[in-house]
Amino acid sequence: MARKSTLELDALIGKYGRLDGVAYAYIEDSKGDILASSAQPFPSELKDPGGEGQRGSGSRIVSLRGRTVYETRAPVLDGQLGTARVGLWADSVQQDVRSTLLPIVGLIGVCLLVGVLLAMVIANATLKPITELAAVADDISRGRLDTPVTIQSSDEVGEVARSLERMRASLKAAMARLSKN
Repeated sequence: MARKSTLELDALIGKYGRLDGVAYAYIEDSKGDILASSAQPFPSELKDPGGEGQRGSGSRIVSLRGRTVYETRAPVLDGQLGTARVGLWADSVQQDVRSTLLPIVGLIGVCLLVGVLLAMVIANATLKPITELAAVADDISRGRLDTPVTIQSSDEVGEVARSLERMRASLKAAMARLSKN
C-alpha cells in the first residue's frame, strides 16, 4: 500500500474476495478513497458514511444485495496507510458457528453422560459391600449367628467385614458356652 501498486493490491484483494463466505474485500486509503476492491463496480452501500473508525479496528453490519454482511475493518500502520475491510455473509458465518458448535455441545453431552454412568458404577461398587455388612449386622443383632460374613476385600470395608466376622464367631462361641452351662 505504501507504494500503491494497484496490480498487487487487486491481486491480493481478488484472492481473498473469492473465498467461500466472503461477500467482499477492499482497501481504502487514509482519505477514504478505494484503492482495490473485490466488488466491481464498488457498491455505494459499502461506503462508510463520514469515514467513521478510519484509524481504528472494528466491525459493522451492512446489507448488500438484500443479504446481511458482517464487516470487519483493520487499520494498516495505525491507519496511516489506510484500512483493509472484509465482509462475510451472515448466513455463512452462522452456518459455520452451527457446524462448529453442535459437535462441541454433543461432546459435552456425551462426557456428561459418561461421567454420570461412571459415578453410578463407582457408587454401586462402594455401597454394595456396605449394605451387605449392614444386613449381616442386622442378622447378628436378631440372634442369627450362623450368617457368615462373605465380603473379601483389602480395603477399609474388608477390615470392617473381618472385625464383624470375628465378633460373630465370638458371640456364637459365647452363646454355645452359655448353652452348655
